[in-house]
Amino acid sequence: MRVKLTAFVISGFIIGMLGGLYFYYQSDALPQYAFNPFFDLTIALMAFLGGFGTLAGPIFGALLLEPYLGWAQQQVTNTYAAQIVLGALFLIVIIFLPRGILPTVGEKLTAIRASRQRRAAERATGPPSGLPVGAAAAGGPAEPTTRRAS
Repeated sequence: MRVKLTAFVISGFIIGMLGGLYFYYQSDALPQYAFNPFFDLTIALMAFLGGFGTLAGPIFGALLLEPYLGWAQQQVTNTYAAQIVLGALFLIVIIFLPRGILPTVGEKLTAIRASRQRRAAERATGPPSGLPVGAAAAGGPAEPTTRRAS
C-alpha cells in the first residue's frame, strides 16, 4: 500500500507540475481549454487503444491516434464529425479489444507459437500411443478400406 501510494503521489506531482507549466506557457487558463472533454477522450482512447498494464501500450496508442487527429484537424471542417469518429473508435476498442492492441496481439502470438511447438513435438514423437498411424490424423481408430472392382 505504501509503495502504491508513493507512486501515485509522485505521478500526480509530475503531471500537476507539467499542467501548471503548460497553462503558464499558454498564459490563459480558460475553461474551454482546461476542461475539454475532447482532450480527455483522446487521452483515454490512447490508453485503451494501446493497452493497459504496459508502458508501450499508451505510447503505441498515441502513435496511432495522433496522426489521425492531425489529419482530422486539417481535413474535417466539422469538429463534431471527428468527435463522432473517436467515440465510435472508443466503443469498438472497448467491445472488441478490451485489453488493447498490444496485449491482444501478444496473446495471439503466444497462442500461435504454442500451437506450432505442440505440432512440432507431435511430429517428433509420433502419434499418441495405442492408436494406429492413420488414426491420429483422423481423430479415431483407422477403418479398413475396401476397393471396388470396376
